[in-house]
Amino acid sequence: MSRITEGVVGDVGLDLHGDLSNEDDGEPIEQKPNRLRLQLLAGFDEPDRLEKVIRQRLEGLARE
Repeated sequence: MSRITEGVVGDVGLDLHGDLSNEDDGEPIEQKPNRLRLQLLAGFDEPDRLEKVIRQRLEGLARE
């Protein structure tokens, strides 16, 4: 998902100084807001999912 390389953060071309890059990633600008919204919402769900997995595994260890 998100990546930090050569001063670029994420997939939107926002560099570490807040400047937008001029690179064309081939995605129509009209589609970006919805994709980014879905990525953000999925990112909110991930910690909850991971916490559930960790709790289940800890409970399994306690039973052993």
